[in-house]
Amino acid sequence: MAKGVRIDDAAARGTASGPTSWDGYVAAIASDACVAAQEAPGIVPFTVPARPALHA
Repeated sequence: MAKGVRIDDAAARGTASGPTSWDGYVAAIASDACVAAQEAPGIVPFTVPARPALHA
Protein backbone atom coordinates (compact mmCIF):
# COMPACT_ATOMS: atom_id res chain seq x y z
CA MET A 1 0.00 0.00 0.00
CA ALA A 2 1.32 3.45 -0.89
CA LYS A 3 2.25 5.77 1.91
CA GLY A 4 -0.35 8.51 2.39
CA VAL A 5 0.61 12.14 2.04
CA ARG A 6 -0.80 14.64 4.47
CA ILE A 7 -2.37 17.60 2.69
CA ASP A 8 -0.40 20.12 4.73
CA ASP A 9 2.84 18.35 3.73
CA ALA A 10 1.82 18.41 0.06
CA ALA A 11 0.82 22.08 0.29
CA ALA A 12 4.16 22.97 1.86
CA ARG A 13 5.93 21.29 -1.06
CA GLY A 14 3.65 23.03 -3.56
CA THR A 15 2.30 19.73 -4.89
CA ALA A 16 -1.23 19.85 -3.52
CA SER A 17 -3.93 19.48 -6.15
CA GLY A 18 -7.53 18.52 -6.28
CA PRO A 19 -10.92 19.80 -7.33
CA THR A 20 -11.14 23.44 -8.33
CA SER A 21 -13.95 25.96 -8.06
CA TRP A 22 -14.71 25.21 -11.72
CA ASP A 23 -15.18 21.54 -10.85
CA GLY A 24 -17.63 22.56 -8.14
CA TYR A 25 -19.52 24.79 -10.58
CA VAL A 26 -19.85 21.98 -13.10
CA ALA A 27 -20.97 19.60 -10.34
CA ALA A 28 -23.66 22.12 -9.35
CA ILE A 29 -24.91 22.32 -12.96
CA ALA A 30 -25.10 18.52 -13.14
CA SER A 31 -26.80 18.34 -9.74
CA ASP A 32 -29.47 20.82 -10.84
CA ALA A 33 -30.18 18.59 -13.84
CA CYS A 34 -30.42 15.55 -11.57
CA VAL A 35 -32.98 17.29 -9.36
CA ALA A 36 -34.98 18.37 -12.42
CA ALA A 37 -34.85 14.79 -13.74
CA GLN A 38 -36.71 13.53 -10.68
CA GLU A 39 -39.85 15.24 -11.98
CA ALA A 40 -39.19 15.08 -15.74
CA PRO A 41 -40.70 12.41 -17.95
CA GLY A 42 -37.43 11.92 -19.83
CA ILE A 43 -33.82 12.93 -20.11
CA VAL A 44 -32.95 16.39 -18.83
CA PRO A 45 -30.20 17.87 -20.98
CA PHE A 46 -27.72 20.35 -19.61
CA THR A 47 -24.77 22.20 -21.04
CA VAL A 48 -21.54 23.25 -19.46
CA PRO A 49 -20.25 26.61 -20.63
CA ALA A 50 -16.73 26.95 -21.97
CA ARG A 51 -14.17 27.09 -19.22
CA PRO A 52 -13.02 30.68 -18.76
CA ALA A 53 -9.30 31.48 -18.88
CA LEU A 54 -9.38 32.13 -15.14
CA HIS A 55 -9.94 28.41 -14.60
CA ALA A 56 -7.63 27.09 -17.32
